[in-house]
Amino acid sequence: MSEYNDEIQDTGDTPILAEKSIMIADLTEEEARQLACEEGIICVEEDFEVEGCSENETNTLPDNIPEQWNLDVINADNQQYKLGNDTVKIAIMDSGITIDSQYSVEERINFVPGDDGLEPLYDDLSGHGTSIASITGSKDDGEKLTGINPNAELYSLKVLDIDKKGTASRVIEGIYWCINNGIDIINMSFGTLNNSKALEMAIQDAQKAGILMVSAAGNGTDIEYPAKYDEVIAVGSLNTEGLKSEKSSSGNEMELVAPGEYIPALDWLGNPILVDGTSVAAAQVTGIASVLWSLDKNMSSGFIRNLLTASANETGNTSDYGNGIIDLDYALSIYDDYKNLYSSDENISNINLFDNKNEVPVYDESIIEASWSINNHKDAIDNNGLSAEAARIIKLGVAFPDNYKFGLDQQNKTGPFHGFRNYVANYVYLAKIARKCYTSGMSEALKVPYPISTSGSGNLATAAKKAQSDMLEYLNMVNTNPIWRSLLNDKITQENQGRILIGFAIHTAMDAYSHQSYKPDKTHIKDSNKRDDDEFVPLRYDTAKAVASSIINPWHNTHTFNAMQFKQDKIHTKGAFYLRNFSTRVKNTDPSTWSSNSTWFNDRTVDEDDSNINEN
Repeated sequence: MSEYNDEIQDTGDTPILAEKSIMIADLTEEEARQLACEEGIICVEEDFEVEGCSENETNTLPDNIPEQWNLDVINADNQQYKLGNDTVKIAIMDSGITIDSQYSVEERINFVPGDDGLEPLYDDLSGHGTSIASITGSKDDGEKLTGINPNAELYSLKVLDIDKKGTASRVIEGIYWCINNGIDIINMSFGTLNNSKALEMAIQDAQKAGILMVSAAGNGTDIEYPAKYDEVIAVGSLNTEGLKSEKSSSGNEMELVAPGEYIPALDWLGNPILVDGTSVAAAQVTGIASVLWSLDKNMSSGFIRNLLTASANETGNTSDYGNGIIDLDYALSIYDDYKNLYSSDENISNINLFDNKNEVPVYDESIIEASWSINNHKDAIDNNGLSAEAARIIKLGVAFPDNYKFGLDQQNKTGPFHGFRNYVANYVYLAKIARKCYTSGMSEALKVPYPISTSGSGNLATAAKKAQSDMLEYLNMVNTNPIWRSLLNDKITQENQGRILIGFAIHTAMDAYSHQSYKPDKTHIKDSNKRDDDEFVPLRYDTAKAVASSIINPWHNTHTFNAMQFKQDKIHTKGAFYLRNFSTRVKNTDPSTWSSNSTWFNDRTVDEDDSNINEN
């Protein structure tokens, strides 16, 4: 294959693919045909796209529907059953999982080019993988929602980008990572209509390794891959009336169904939302499978799969419902008897002796529509009515300072965008620039004054002048760089530029909690210490996300940006953690807010030498 060496991409950064003799190449059709004919080549195929299988989302939970109604349908309220003692390792192969105190991610593996340097705070700006993780394994904090198995060990395998899209090669690489690292269950809430020999081989290898694979059937007509493979559990979606969701795919490969409309989950900022799609139906099957497996890890993945099928609530025709609706309570009730009868040599049809025809609770969708208008809110996120496109662009802005540094980072000139120096003043400055750009264009936005006077020779003025100068240099580079065009798909309007810039401001405020935080014992948290299982880490990130939510609201409504966005009583409790020179930063930037809340800011401050505020 030496004649193709120039076209084959370097697999040094993807040793998993190289180990399996899988290579990615940029070839013409003729070159691909020629390569496919060479000895030893199993297949040559396009590295096609896969996409997450979720639809709409909103944060408005209907008043007239039981909270987490879906758990009633599948009998999976974990207040009523005992979790097993064995730990089950679940890989959420998706768009990442935003760090949160609601769940703990054991390890984060990124397969998306360009996302390597992102903080866990921005690991999942699409929110898709986070929603899946929250449904599967959120812990009960008495306020948000509880996942089906809060004891599950979650692994984030990021194969989808901010637009919930990925490539087959990333999925294949992720599957082999799971095989190499002893993962028990892979949740794949994405799909494609394209078949792939390489993907199928990876799926078959995972089954041989004893991994249980669960996948969304798709939100279309035909069941999509990887759900369509025999080795994978294909999961369809039900509506609140117990009927197949209008957008849920159908086909003979359908194995199980679960609720897939108005499903409570968490978004990337930890806010409660409702999500639709076969993606979330699959997450519920994954959660139930992990509960059953936690009872005895010595049982095989085949046993768990057959038990799910044997205990399913029978309903409808197989192309729409497969073997029926998953039912955890019934699976637990027959577990011991089924275990005694189970033989790995038997077919599902021969051991499906436990008919489950219990009545399934249903809910009149008209009740839901009365309290939540689907048409008015189908494109909404958070609680402020942002359109899906506006939210997407803002999220691009949130990730921007980590992805694009224009060679300035070594000169310490991007520090103000990452929570360094006077993070309060820098946030306020960027937020006001963003709003001005949205209303009047970039040239006017760059005239916005810094919140602290830049005149004079004192330390404060010198620092303000330095921060403004560095930020303006960066913003001018952004403004003249073709990156705008590629990010915005040629829709370079002042409104869209403003949306990306408010993302910059959100990043600046959130990063203060990454780089300026101190533990309760007032020792500085090191930037490298990002383990989810550190009790301190999720709390400060929860606060950072609350700050981000509080910024989005004035962006859409009052347009008032000040230090109040940092004042989060609910999460940022006294003594929980501190920020470096927090009170001084607020006082210098926003004296009126400080004077009326000085005790609050003082109680959350660690004072340190500030003689050189220009340093990162």
